[in-house]
Amino acid sequence: MESRKFFALFISALCSVTAFAANQLIMVSDGKSDYQIVIPDKGKIPWMDGFLEKSAKLMQSSIAEAGNAVLPIAEESKRAPGKPCIYIGSTEKTKKTGINTDKMREWEYVLKTDGKDIFIFGKDIAGAKAKKDASGGYTQYELGTLKAVTAFLENYAGTRFIMPGPNGISVEKKAVIEVPEKLKLNEKPFFRYCIGRASNDIFYDIANNFYPTVQYGSYGGHSHPVAIAQDKYFKTHPEYFALIKGKRYTHDRRPQYCLSNPEVQELIYKELLRKLDEGYNYAQLAQSDGFRACECEECKKFYGVDDFGEKLWIMHKKMAERLLKDRPGKKAMIISYGPTSNPPATFKDFPENVSIELCNYSPENIEKWRNCTVPGGFTVYIYNWGFYKTEGFTPKRTPEFCKEQIELFRKNNIWGIYRCGFGELYGLEGPVYYTYGKLLENSGRKPSDLSSEYCESAFRDSAPSMKAFFNLLHERLKIELENADKTDWNDNRLLDGKIPDMHENVKVLLLRYPSDVVNKLELCLREAEKTAKDKKEISRLKLVRTEFDYLKKTALIAELFDNYRKSPSKELFEKLANAIEARNKFISDLPKTGKEENIAPRDGFNLFCYSPAQTLMTGGRLRCELKTPYNWDVALYKKLNFTPGSQEMKVPKTDTPVKIDGMADDSIWGKANPEHLLHIFMDKDIEVPETSVKASYDDKALYVLFRAAKASPEKYKMENITNWFYVFLENDKSMENLYMFPARSTNKNANIYKRFQTGNKEAPNEFKQFSEIKEKIDFACVTDEKTGSLTAEFRIPFSIYGKLPLSGDIWYGNFLRRIGDNKNQTDFIWEPNINWKTWRNRYDVMGKLIFQ
Repeated sequence: MESRKFFALFISALCSVTAFAANQLIMVSDGKSDYQIVIPDKGKIPWMDGFLEKSAKLMQSSIAEAGNAVLPIAEESKRAPGKPCIYIGSTEKTKKTGINTDKMREWEYVLKTDGKDIFIFGKDIAGAKAKKDASGGYTQYELGTLKAVTAFLENYAGTRFIMPGPNGISVEKKAVIEVPEKLKLNEKPFFRYCIGRASNDIFYDIANNFYPTVQYGSYGGHSHPVAIAQDKYFKTHPEYFALIKGKRYTHDRRPQYCLSNPEVQELIYKELLRKLDEGYNYAQLAQSDGFRACECEECKKFYGVDDFGEKLWIMHKKMAERLLKDRPGKKAMIISYGPTSNPPATFKDFPENVSIELCNYSPENIEKWRNCTVPGGFTVYIYNWGFYKTEGFTPKRTPEFCKEQIELFRKNNIWGIYRCGFGELYGLEGPVYYTYGKLLENSGRKPSDLSSEYCESAFRDSAPSMKAFFNLLHERLKIELENADKTDWNDNRLLDGKIPDMHENVKVLLLRYPSDVVNKLELCLREAEKTAKDKKEISRLKLVRTEFDYLKKTALIAELFDNYRKSPSKELFEKLANAIEARNKFISDLPKTGKEENIAPRDGFNLFCYSPAQTLMTGGRLRCELKTPYNWDVALYKKLNFTPGSQEMKVPKTDTPVKIDGMADDSIWGKANPEHLLHIFMDKDIEVPETSVKASYDDKALYVLFRAAKASPEKYKMENITNWFYVFLENDKSMENLYMFPARSTNKNANIYKRFQTGNKEAPNEFKQFSEIKEKIDFACVTDEKTGSLTAEFRIPFSIYGKLPLSGDIWYGNFLRRIGDNKNQTDFIWEPNINWKTWRNRYDVMGKLIFQ
């Protein structure tokens, strides 16, 4: 009987899945497991219940996918006795491990074994704004236990969190899942947070070390406008706002303030207190974006210094000193941005409750802070990604860049990161996001290894092709424009969209993605699509395909436009127009949602950061807003037979002088063909009021006729509209004898301007009023009382040029209509400058006038 008992026990031991093998604890073998997943009894920490349940289900599903074994989930009091457990979170058994989570720092976690049991837990903190049932989202918590769960799955269950969403979790198949018999891992992250533009996937963010923080109350960059809300105070207290050019300044997005006003200072300080009183340990203290200095006398004298950056430093320091007494233990995070990019000059030591958030974190700028004492240390506000950058919705960074930046931050003890932009391209930028996240945890890893690991996890069967794809893509990203990372994001012209640019955003497409490179990338991606088998793998490739097709279509336009602008022709225009229409259709066909027609998610993945379709159409914002030729209304140009850059007008001769009376009843006007005016920058989103122009000549003068439909002030956001008409004329191609003849609709004569060379590289040409010519430029304009349309006529004597055109001669000219009020103006022109870069060169191109 005893021998039979012994034999039964022996067989039981052999059959038990849970065993120790070569110092390893076997959790799953050949699809079998004795383990159960155990979480604390519900209600002990109510706000953790939901997170713990999610973690247990993630553990269950990942182990099932990896080892083909489904582990049961149980609350601690209901666990099966005698079976080994995977304890998640602060169970009663966990508390007996001897590790006190109260003494842990944020995001610290532990993985530990005790006999056959496995303990997975960390420091869990609910922020002041967190809801008891955790329904407010995970960014209001610091969840060390969830980090522990993702780390365990990554280390021992072949799980990778490569993209947000269920299709973004990759699990490697394993016949055996095992952990070290004497496991004791205690991780304390170097970076305390990495926030901004969260993915909305709790496990993706936490697994990849993009930690939320409940310690820091950030405004995303600017606290002053929150303290002194423009819509609340401007009408009742205009004195709170900056005096600029004699008026109190207002701006719909970036109000500026009279900082010398004691009430303004008090409101800024009270907002600092309010934010801290919400429960944060740190609160951001930061001036308005696009900072503009108040010009009042008190602000000029403020603190006895001239530099407004210095004034801000002194003011913010005084607030921090006051905070020491009013809120002991609380801290101010003072931003270093725009006017405060450089360290203060009048002092070197900050109060003990101050940290500095650097927006300029170049090695050179960090070095400037060596002589300053900042007790709270430094954090950064980074501009690595975002569709406001030159590249827009195309890739921006390489894995090598990520390593270099993170090593710089660690070397200089920068302990927190705010990302201004992230996650717009989980397909094309996925390996770089993954690399960045993993380097935050361990900066010693090789970027190439991480990129390879990403491809193997994300694409499996098609990994070789995708490695080749991303290797080539990252190699192209090393090609950069000069001063690519030296943008002043505080520049008002940039923030207001007034820095037009062949623009940097088009240049970078040309340099990085010529057709031969795009074709190689296409071949790699096609090969991957052929070999993909797994459903998740196919969905990820579909995301890459969508983003790559956008890049491909956008880059093709840049290349075709570069060819076209060098030698405009109808044939090249047709190719360019077709490419523009194909890109527009591609964007129009993407799934949409909401009133703003945001690009909708697909297969569980956000496409293009859920941006409005119009934002994608324009390529982004700020640095990347694509203009010429992406904004061309090519359907209209085809209809009008309009070929930008190669306009020609036939000018018939009249035997009878044209009477300049605005009536347009001379017979020659019936013989001249009308040409149409378009928006000067060819922006299809700006409505063009119907405007045509004709020209004729005799032996003494050129005659020009404009017919212009009424322009509604409401459509152009103008109070009242005044019309001007311009004629540009040059008798040869040298542009040395180019005159401009502008006339307001109420004038009887046009003015005379001549173009001169300035010697200034940025503005080489300039029109100046030219009084040496005594001839009059006759002008008349008549407005139809019923329709509001205008008819305007010019007479420009050839004596100005000292020669007469003969039949067959070619002169050069242009025609323009301007509408505007005291604040705004919009131009419509016959021959736009397809190479325009700034407003200064918009009139540098003339069309051909062919005399008949």
